[in-house]
Amino acid sequence: MRLRNTEHDRTVAAQRAARRPAVAKQVRFLAKRFLLFCKRIARLYTPARHRPCLIIIAVFLSFLTLSIFLGVYFTVHKSYGYTMGDAFTLASFVVSLGAFSLMGFVAWHYPRCRCWDRVGWQATPIELEGIMAREAQD
Repeated sequence: MRLRNTEHDRTVAAQRAARRPAVAKQVRFLAKRFLLFCKRIARLYTPARHRPCLIIIAVFLSFLTLSIFLGVYFTVHKSYGYTMGDAFTLASFVVSLGAFSLMGFVAWHYPRCRCWDRVGWQATPIELEGIMAREAQD
């Protein structure tokens, strides 16, 4: 049985407690810098008109990429105990989770979509005539 050095444990705990505020301050600083960086990038690369379709596509592609990564990762690393079938079953669950989580947003956005100057099924005949006239001019 190992005897604990309580004095040593107290000094280590005190050192860790002294480092915690400094680490938290560094994390807050880095988070603020990262958010500022993201705002600058968004300002540079955001088109004049906001396109939710791009957000939907990006989120779905991230779920798809995550599922491919998980399927390959758990197949290659046998130490986790997964077979190839188990790993790709997990990957299919990730894809289905992404599809179901986006389903409501897509259903809400699609009829109102004006991202690509597309006219949905709710367009009035006057709007359709205007679009047809613009296309005829081109």
